[in-house]
Amino acid sequence: MGRLQLHSDRIREQLDSGWHVQIDRIFEERFGEVSARLQEDFDRAVNAKAAEHAEMQMNMARVAAQRHLTEQLNIQPPFEER
Repeated sequence: MGRLQLHSDRIREQLDSGWHVQIDRIFEERFGEVSARLQEDFDRAVNAKAAEHAEMQMNMARVAAQRHLTEQLNIQPPFEER
């Protein structure tokens, strides 16, 4: 009877530990997938915001350059008297 009980206990331990290992593996896989999706979404959002910021900066630089050029063209060089 003692041998049978030991064998039964070993089987129960293996089943219990196998179940926990499988659950741990499943959680790791799922959280890995969720983490990867979140990282992709974050990267996409950062890239979109960076592109938006760069476009805004280029527009501001273009306006400043146009203003500067207009000011330069509006300045009349003094006429030399002869």
